[in-house]
Amino acid sequence: MSGPVVASGYWQNEKATAEALSDLAMFVQDKNDSTHILSQVGHDSRICGLGWHEFDVQDGVILEARVNPLDVVPDFRDRSPGMTNQGHISKICWMPRDVAKAKFPDSKDDLDAATGWTLNAPVSGMDAMRLTAVGGYWDQENNEVCIVEHHYREPADYYEVVTRSLRLVTTFDKDEAEKLARPRPNGKKGEKDYENKKGFKVCIAYFTGDKLLKHLDETNYYQLNPAKGLFLLTPTVCFRETISGKPYGLIRAAKDPQRRYNKTKTRLTWLQSATQVIAEADAAQEEK
Repeated sequence: MSGPVVASGYWQNEKATAEALSDLAMFVQDKNDSTHILSQVGHDSRICGLGWHEFDVQDGVILEARVNPLDVVPDFRDRSPGMTNQGHISKICWMPRDVAKAKFPDSKDDLDAATGWTLNAPVSGMDAMRLTAVGGYWDQENNEVCIVEHHYREPADYYEVVTRSLRLVTTFDKDEAEKLARPRPNGKKGEKDYENKKGFKVCIAYFTGDKLLKHLDETNYYQLNPAKGLFLLTPTVCFRETISGKPYGLIRAAKDPQRRYNKTKTRLTWLQSATQVIAEADAAQEEK
């Protein structure tokens, strides 16, 4: 009994699409030196317990980078094994004040006021040491200001649109979905080919001290995956504590074996100096 007959052109189109996507992925990896970056991220995770890989899209160009794990404050409420369900992530950036003013031209007065912002309580995060050492968001010695880039997500409706050129587009704007969508095949007159779904929009807030410098929402910020609300920062986890979920690396995992070794080594040294003999139980007969 023969199976269903499928047009050979379908498989040719699928093959061409797969090859194009593979070539694109290889091009992006080669352009950004992805193998080297991911190796650095893995090295960070083995030492700190967490490594961070960052995607960015600027003017249609996909960029990759390794982020210092000591400059990232993750959402430790996320108990998933790979920390893939983050509700928010903060990246701490120290930059010269003139650079910060150029990046946030509408907030120059707020940046000038950063000299008066002090920390009244310990900071929860991996970069707390420098913030605590300088006593605030301004490093007077180096004339650098601390900018916090805070990523967070909110529940939102989004639309999957099939355009007239048969491209699949996602948008949070219903009017845009109506404009881009093709007429629905076999649908009622005037019915458009798009679907309303539940998802998340990712926003970014830049602040220093108690001043909001800039806010980006879904209208001016690239959304990696509206269905899951993925961030452009992706963690690589080495180990996590079962109860607290705190990540740790190979150094922490080697502490207990090292302590056992040190204890055995110390005992052997004491026995050699005290009794000058080391013997196993039943190694000799006492009567002989």
